[in-house]
Amino acid sequence: MPLRGCQDQERLKPGHRFGYIRNHMEIPRPAHIDGPHWEAIQAHKSRIRAQIASDHGGVIGACKDLVECVAKVVLAEATSPEIADFPKLVKKASTLLGSATPKNDGEVQAATLAKGLTLLISAQQTAAQGLSELRNDHGAGHGKPTMPVIADEDVQLVRSYTEAWVRWALARLERLLANSVSTLIAELTGTTFRAGLLAQRLEEVGFKQLPDEELERLGFAVAERGVRRDTFVVAGDGVEPLEHEDGWPIAYQYGVAKGLLLTSDGVLRPIRLSVLAAIVPRLGADLQVRLLDEVETARIDPALRRNDEAMNATWTTLGEMSALIDDGHRARWQLLVDRLFVPF
Repeated sequence: MPLRGCQDQERLKPGHRFGYIRNHMEIPRPAHIDGPHWEAIQAHKSRIRAQIASDHGGVIGACKDLVECVAKVVLAEATSPEIADFPKLVKKASTLLGSATPKNDGEVQAATLAKGLTLLISAQQTAAQGLSELRNDHGAGHGKPTMPVIADEDVQLVRSYTEAWVRWALARLERLLANSVSTLIAELTGTTFRAGLLAQRLEEVGFKQLPDEELERLGFAVAERGVRRDTFVVAGDGVEPLEHEDGWPIAYQYGVAKGLLLTSDGVLRPIRLSVLAAIVPRLGADLQVRLLDEVETARIDPALRRNDEAMNATWTTLGEMSALIDDGHRARWQLLVDRLFVPF
């Protein structure tokens, strides 16, 4: 018999001892997911609900579509190329999501958890292959000359597998997106930071393993938020230590240096010069040239010239930094310094 008070189930044929097929899928929306992606997921989920009482073949097809949709959303949100083959698509998405395994899950150590998850993830391609074949043999479509008979419990199995994988995939996608550089940069534009939070978030995004391009983006964003917007706890965690510590990734230091020279809209307004003076010699000739290319033609912030004291301090410090620039490019740096005193 159906469970009393449950509105998310459909009766099976009389006498069936399981009593019901669950109709409603509880799929929470993950944070950070793109709006159109969530709308597509909801549409596929609604098709399952609409057909579960009367069209078991349609349910199987809709379940396959929902799994495929979520797998594609995972790859799109992670900016990873799609795969046309459905089982391989699901395996690729599952493997990508598996990389977001938390370091510890209660008392289960990460290595043990990862080993168990690897086995489950490797099984997803097989499960997806089964779902694909069920869709072809028993699902809607393909103009079948006879309608296949599908046992109620088999429909429940397909539906349960779909819900379990989709819930796991979206929950893990939330973790993956939360630990992405783009999400952290978005947080730096508006989220309130407390002391130590930036250091925690840097660890969560795998700071030391990030590619150079992302380290540069992150360094610039930290300098913008911490120094130009006077968020002292961000500057204290991600900018000021660079004055005395040279163990930070060079690409990150380059991003910070750029952020200390340029505003977010590309205007030249040097700031926190003691940190800048510590970073520039570490960059080496190639990155120093890149930095000069970025800043030497930038428009100078008029506000800088309205403050003689600030202008003199900036000119003096940047002039002293000429000695820190690679010999072959020192003249270019001096030209940059001299520009600060050329009338508009």
